[in-house]
Amino acid sequence: MKQLLYTLAGLLLVMSVAANGYGAGMNDEKILKSCEEDKNAFACFEVGEKYRVLDRDNKNALIYFEKACAGDHILGCVHQGNLVQNKGQQYSKHWKKASKLFKKACDADLDAGCFNLGTLYYREGRAKKAQKFYQKACDLNKDHAAACKNAKNLKR
Repeated sequence: MKQLLYTLAGLLLVMSVAANGYGAGMNDEKILKSCEEDKNAFACFEVGEKYRVLDRDNKNALIYFEKACAGDHILGCVHQGNLVQNKGQQYSKHWKKASKLFKKACDADLDAGCFNLGTLYYREGRAKKAQKFYQKACDLNKDHAAACKNAKNLKR
């Protein structure tokens, strides 16, 4: 049920951005104010997405995904984890931080968090641990084909 809610929230965000058009000046100030002053995690996530997708500015996107995650916007944790992981390499402090962020999302039953954690562990050569998280991602969302395939392949 949580997964469905997260998916719907994500789709609403994408539809909202598309319908209102960030590039056309979609009340950026109101959203930013809601994030900064009201500590609205969803608004922080929206600002992060604007920076990541439209401006291609991962440095600023990371700042707002961190705020979103701190406010328990779980998809914000996954996006923050992806950006942090990309800054480092295997066994680095960046990967350790990313694994904590993915674990937070996985513990909240978001399949993307479990999948990314599985992928991180797999890339570190920890296949048994990776299989566990791929399986959890598959259990959370049977339509997550890559998670189910990876879980099955690593079970052998």
